[in-house]
Amino acid sequence: MRWQDLLYLIRQNLWRMKLRVAMTAIGVLIGTTAIILLVALGSGLQGAAMQDIGSFGDLTEITVYNDASNFIGISPGDISRSPDVLLDDAMLDKFRDLPGVVSVTPLIPVPVAGATPQYKRVRIPFGNLVGIESHAVDTLEWEVASGSLHLNNREIILGGQLLEQAIDVRTGEPISPPPDLQGRVIDLVVQKFDANGALQERRLRLRVSAVLAQSSGERDFNMYISRALAEDIFRWATGHRPNFQREGY
Repeated sequence: MRWQDLLYLIRQNLWRMKLRVAMTAIGVLIGTTAIILLVALGSGLQGAAMQDIGSFGDLTEITVYNDASNFIGISPGDISRSPDVLLDDAMLDKFRDLPGVVSVTPLIPVPVAGATPQYKRVRIPFGNLVGIESHAVDTLEWEVASGSLHLNNREIILGGQLLEQAIDVRTGEPISPPPDLQGRVIDLVVQKFDANGALQERRLRLRVSAVLAQSSGERDFNMYISRALAEDIFRWATGHRPNFQREGY
């Protein structure tokens, strides 16, 4: 074999080795890229799924209803109920004894014809008035946009989207940007109809102790007051004291 042939074979073998190395490197690059894309896709899908689930409400918060007919689409005739089971204080104590439960409080919807917060020219035209145990507020771990979770008989906590519904009482137009009512002493105007169908009003001076962060749930449109104040308004609106031990929460 001539030395020219030997050089030719050496060159050919070197080119084959380079080609194999290049193909191996390309394969590793493609495989690594595919793994990165799959991990990113999986992470994105997981994040989207968690966001969708989280949009239904706080995953660490459970609301128990005394009457399942409160749910849309369920009629009283479809409900199988036990006369021995009532959502009263004794049942709440059983919930508190469950492992992992941090806080338990009744939510007391106040049956008024209307509940309207007002401050100077600012009016929030609608909202749900709910009574809650004052001592349980700071254990609920609700996120706040401003203020702190504290509640007494002269304070109120506003839901995260209520301020976005505020209007100017003189013009009737929405207020933009939303007003800052944190720490303000506002008038809460509650209304009821008397026996003759006439509308009556009652004004309460309450300090806004906190404005909740938006949660994409019913909490955004609630106004929270102390249980004692809620029961007082309940008695004014209905003419009788609520009997939660007999009727449940």
